[in-house]
Amino acid sequence: MAEKRRLSEQAVLFAVTLHSPEMRRKVSADKVVVETDKSMIHVSKDLLDSPEVKAIFSRDSKYKDGYLRSRAFPSLVKNSVFLLPLALVPEVDRETERFLREREELVDVAATAYPERRAAAMARLGALADLREYPTGEKFRAAFSVDVVYLMLDTPVLLKGVRAGIFEREAKRTEAMWGKAGDDIKEALLTAFAELVGKMVTRLSDKEDGKRRAITEKGIAKLEDFLQTFEKRNIVGYKELGELVAQARKLMKGANPGTLKASALLREQVKAGFASVQEVLEPMLEEAGVRHVRFAEGEEGGA
Repeated sequence: MAEKRRLSEQAVLFAVTLHSPEMRRKVSADKVVVETDKSMIHVSKDLLDSPEVKAIFSRDSKYKDGYLRSRAFPSLVKNSVFLLPLALVPEVDRETERFLREREELVDVAATAYPERRAAAMARLGALADLREYPTGEKFRAAFSVDVVYLMLDTPVLLKGVRAGIFEREAKRTEAMWGKAGDDIKEALLTAFAELVGKMVTRLSDKEDGKRRAITEKGIAKLEDFLQTFEKRNIVGYKELGELVAQARKLMKGANPGTLKASALLREQVKAGFASVQEVLEPMLEEAGVRHVRFAEGEEGGA
């Protein structure tokens, strides 16, 4: 029960569902001229080729797959529902409001360009074009909606009035769900930190030809963001990882792309420090059953 009380009192479920119009349709196999069993063929077509719509999808991904996943955790409910620490609710709420305003502006641009993009797509589709498959301008715009809601995950007390056995059964299931959520949160924090540490060690190490690797503002910013938000995200009281995060904070004091480039001594000290942290992380990852952590040189992303 302790795990459930700790998590249920420190987090809420945050559901974000992004909607958009259908951008692809199936093509009848009868339209395909080929010597084969038509039942084995599945063909689709793109209804639009719109840079404006792609800009919306890009902003959606930046918010949901980038920002939101750096603050909340995946829940066991469904993909669009996150477990959000209460301490981060004010910040996430502000960022969500900003995202909604920016998305609305992008939708306005896409809706204005829609008639032209639709005509161009139909011309390119030729015989496969069908105006009936395209929504009106008004419906096209309305399809870009967003549902945002805060929820609580607990066993409904009303079930006691229906049948006590049902309530007790569901209470056990909810307890098990919170326990699994706690394990998932620990793994998410551990994996994310290990990736960032590994990338720092790689970036601070010279290449095979002896040349230095570049240290970018983007890579440093990702690490700093994790270090700054860790305490608020650590709703499971992950003490062992917290100690390593505190060690990383000390290593990063006074370290930035400029100072790391200017001082070879600082560069070596920071690299040695993060290498030491990495050594401690490796058995923790193994114990947690985490096999794949991306910090190889070819997988550094923007670090």
